[in-house]
Formats: sequence, structure tokens, C-alpha cells
Amino acid sequence: ARQILKNVQKSSSPPQEQATLKMVIEESDGSKKERTLTLIRKSGREARALIRLQKPSDLEGLALLTVSKGSEEDQWLYLPSEKKKRRILGSNKKGKFLDSEIAYEDLRASTYRDYNNKVKSQDKTEIVVESVAKPKSDATYGRVLTHIGLPNYVIENVEYFDHDGALLKKAQFKDYKEVGKGFWRAQKVLVQNVQDNRKTTMTVSKISMKKIKDSELSLNALED
Repeated sequence: ARQILKNVQKSSSPPQEQATLKMVIEESDGSKKERTLTLIRKSGREARALIRLQKPSDLEGLALLTVSKGSEEDQWLYLPSEKKKRRILGSNKKGKFLDSEIAYEDLRASTYRDYNNKVKSQDKTEIVVESVAKPKSDATYGRVLTHIGLPNYVIENVEYFDHDGALLKKAQFKDYKEVGKGFWRAQKVLVQNVQDNRKTTMTVSKISMKKIKDSELSLNALED
């Protein structure tokens, strides 16, 4: 399972990328709110990703920086209204990013580190990895089932269960396109909370492999 998850990470991690994303959050009553975000990311021995909110204007500048190196990973959130950044710790990683159905943990490079992972099933087209939260970990979920499509090792569907064993939410990754050489990116992600019937859709509108400077992914850049 460890090697399979490494293959998944490798297939989805070009050396660098920039993207514009549209997020639509739909409430259980059908009402919607939209967000426009930019993402810049670099992979390697130290992986860094910066997500910044562009619209709506009252939230413009809010940003999340994730830094992963070896077994350590940190996240910082910048709140323009307070003009300061704060580190996201422990149980706070269970919080919802921009009030969506995407948790801060879902945006980490090492999501599976807090889980014991094993291959639940496998055939010629799909591998299902079962991940169970480690005792005393800060894992957001009690159990996760990840459906991985072959031969490109792309995540197609994920089922998230709460710590009581009940299904919490489902994620679907659609319309994969090759970016760079041998890297794959879903153009649309749909996350549905089955317990409160809220939905979040993320759509990629632009993506490029343009070179990124380290200074663009620093703590100082978080506040720019």
C-alpha cells in the first residue's frame, strides 16, 4: 500500500505548476456561493503549495501555505482582515477550508501519514486502498477508502468515514488530463457530504508548468 500511494503521489506531482481554480459551494437548500483561487506548487525533497483566494473581493488575499519535508509538514493560514498569519495545528486541521467540504487535512501532501494503509482489493483496472486512523492521531477521518485507477495511478473516488464508522462524504475526481510528461491532473473534483447534503465542486480553468521561484512559496509571500 505504501508503494501504491507513492505511485499516486508521483503521478500527480509535476516539478512545478500554476493553476486557476473555481470553487462552488452548494448548501443543502440549493443556494450557492463561488470562490476563485490560484494555486502555485513545487514538488521535490521539500514540497510547497500556496493557495490564494482572488474572489469574492471581501475575502481577497486569504491564503494557505503547505510545506512538506520528509516526515514533517506544516500549514499556515493568512487572514488579510487580521493582517497576520497563523499556523494550523492538530485538531484545527479538521476544519473546513473556506467553509467548503474540503478539510485542511485534504490539502496536505501527506494525508495518509496518520493512517494505517493496506490494499483492500485489486484488479487490472483499479486498486482500493483502505486507510484506518492510527490510535491517538489527529486524523480527520476514522477510515478512508481510496479508489485508484490504473495504469496511471490516479485517484478516481474516495469515501471518507467518521470516527463512529458512518460514511461522511464522497469525492469524485473527473476529466483527467496529462500535464507535463507523465503527470495527471483531474479537471473537476466533486465532494459531497452525505450527512448534511452539502457539496463542493472544484474546477480547473487554467494550468501551466511555468517555472516558480522559491521566494513565491515562502512565509513572506503568504502575506503579499
